[in-house]
Amino acid sequence: MDRIQTLTLVTFLAVGLVASIALPAAAAGTVGITSAASVSNPSGADLVGDHETVVDTADDEDNEESGDVEVETEDGEIEHDGDDAEVEDEEDDLDFESNEDDDTVDIDSGEQEIEQDDDSLDVEDDEADLDFESDEDEVEAESDGHDIEQDDDGTEVEDHEAGLDFESEDGGDELDVETEDADIEQRGESAEVETDEVEYERGGNKFEDDASDLEFENDDVDVERDHGEVEIETDEHEIEHDGEELEVEKAGFHFENIGEQDEVDVEADGTEVEQEGDDAEVEDENGLDFENDGDRLDFEDAAETVDLEATDEAVDVEFDGGEIEQDGDALDAEAGDTDLESDDEMTDLETDEHDIEKDGDDLEVEDDEDGIDFESEGSGDDVEFETDEHDIEQRDDDVDVEDHDDDTEFENDRNGLEFETDEHDIEQEDEVLDVEDEDGLEVESDGENVDVEQEDNNEDD
Repeated sequence: MDRIQTLTLVTFLAVGLVASIALPAAAAGTVGITSAASVSNPSGADLVGDHETVVDTADDEDNEESGDVEVETEDGEIEHDGDDAEVEDEEDDLDFESNEDDDTVDIDSGEQEIEQDDDSLDVEDDEADLDFESDEDEVEAESDGHDIEQDDDGTEVEDHEAGLDFESEDGGDELDVETEDADIEQRGESAEVETDEVEYERGGNKFEDDASDLEFENDDVDVERDHGEVEIETDEHEIEHDGEELEVEKAGFHFENIGEQDEVDVEADGTEVEQEGDDAEVEDENGLDFENDGDRLDFEDAAETVDLEATDEAVDVEFDGGEIEQDGDALDAEAGDTDLESDDEMTDLETDEHDIEKDGDDLEVEDDEDGIDFESEGSGDDVEFETDEHDIEQRDDDVDVEDHDDDTEFENDRNGLEFETDEHDIEQEDEVLDVEDEDGLEVESDGENVDVEQEDNNEDD
């Protein structure tokens, strides 16, 4: 009986001692930890630091199934339950939520917001005017007046300030390009190029007619060709030839053969006209040179503003300020600082600021002046987007997001996830969570054990 009374007395004294220590600390503290797991302080240091940390282990009966860990700090809280984690800090404007198993993350940090759901990613930064969205085969990136969109149906790149609009659909068969120098449209073997000085069209009205139709016009020359039938007007000359009939006019000179003569050779007033069967040739002392045999047209105007070669399959025209070459569905158009090359599924557009390359499902956009670099492979399966402030990389569900201005980085891959700012470092892998902040608080939790360390930042005070 005496041993039982003695044991009871020792137990009572021990409980009283714990209560006398814990209760005053709990009353003064602004950080609390509630956990069904065991809580330890491996450093042996006093947990009462800048955060005045209080350890309060809840009853096992209340929490043994939930496994919840909750740490209340002066400015927020840390919650951990298996794969779920949440970190809040009102002073630093941070709200972090994740489920490592489902591969979902939602982060609000300052002006930046990051959301990930498996291989879907959304990054927004209001201060930097950035919006990046990637969802399976769709990618959209907006930053500083730029808008880049890519999906299974096509690609669009816009730079509003530079007057650029690039659209490609149907595997590159449909192409629309606007720059400060030229407007270019292509539909297969049909194309239209328009600048301030020239208009070029091959393929008829709205690209519905025969692709062999050709029209070229500038201030001095108007050329029309349709299956070898040619009509040309310049400031001085007018020439019409359909293989049989030939008519040439200029001031003081007029020649016409309605097909009654197989061979003609006429020279007058500095103009020479030759015709033999389907072949016709006109030369003028001022420099005009015209040759057409029904299969091929060669023309150079007297002012040397146009040098044109055309067949049913191909066209090459050089003009003041540019050149257009087309062979089937391969197009090369140069005008001012704009250079477009398009061939089958490959398209390359260069301007004084931009370089856009598209090859099948792969896309690359560069703007050296504005610091934009976008690369996408496999129609969004592998994406990298760089600006002066941000660097975003995505490989399926592997993600890396950096904000150089705010000095933050988010990584999520098969090794787990990490979010780092100047004030916080959050790491999560499976059911293990590690949170550190600039005030010296570190919390490690694996669902069964919770380790809390609080550095004393006031040792010199």
